[in-house]
Amino acid sequence: YELAVLQRLLNLAMENEKLDGLPRFPALRVNNAREEYITEPEFAALMIELPQHLRGFIAFRYHTGWRSKETAGITWDQVDWHAGQVSLRRGTTKNKEPRIFPFGNFPALRQVLADQRRYTDAWERRLGREIPFVFHREGEQIKHFRY
Repeated sequence: YELAVLQRLLNLAMENEKLDGLPRFPALRVNNAREEYITEPEFAALMIELPQHLRGFIAFRYHTGWRSKETAGITWDQVDWHAGQVSLRRGTTKNKEPRIFPFGNFPALRQVLADQRRYTDAWERRLGREIPFVFHREGEQIKHFRY
């Protein structure tokens, strides 16, 4: 990673005409892919143990593979019930590109979102205000799923 930073600095120096040429850098290969997965029985056991407000959050992540921060930031205006898809806006993903997940093709995921909508409706009535986040704890955005 340090080499990538150095290369970026040298590129900036070239763009600002501070260097005449760039040295060659070897291509680096990063092997950081995860190899551990949760099985369906493990997922089912986990869901039983989770507090109610985290079940939808964790189930959504299980079905989509989306990161915690991406999932925590989803608002209801990003859920298109008619098209059956959830979208992430440009700049909110790791690679800064927008992303769409077609939940309409996944009944379990559609159920997660429907359950979240009911949970949100109940808390909106209780609090007397709109809750923009799909995943929340009593109306407050989930920032960390650990608590």
